[in-house]
Amino acid sequence: MAIGDDFSIDLNGDIRYTGSGTNYTVIAFHRWLGDLSDDAQAAGNDIMDITKATPSERSTDNIITLNSPYNIDDDAASHLYDGSVIQAAGATIYDVAYTSFTGSTFTIGSTDFSTDNATSGNGTYISTTGSPGQT
Repeated sequence: MAIGDDFSIDLNGDIRYTGSGTNYTVIAFHRWLGDLSDDAQAAGNDIMDITKATPSERSTDNIITLNSPYNIDDDAASHLYDGSVIQAAGATIYDVAYTSFTGSTFTIGSTDFSTDNATSGNGTYISTTGSPGQT
């Protein structure tokens, strides 16, 4: 499935995950938003076209900032990895380094790695202060 099949964008700028489990890198997400924003007109389940504000800015291949009014929620963030998504003028930062971990194994993309310290959880880190911290 393509990333555009798994995310939707509402008129108010809400970007939501609508897929069934596929995860994407932060840079793939940024590139998808960029591809939508250069369309001649909005179509389908997105509102993006050349006349709308730029949805995201790239600091590096691993750090993007969503420009207002665009935003993601915790569920959308849990389907991104290998980077950080900053939104709400830096008030919320999702640091998504890995896609999941269980026991002593964590997964980045489709590759499993081992550690002595992991227990369980997902790769979503959230901060409302602009400084990442695990939830």
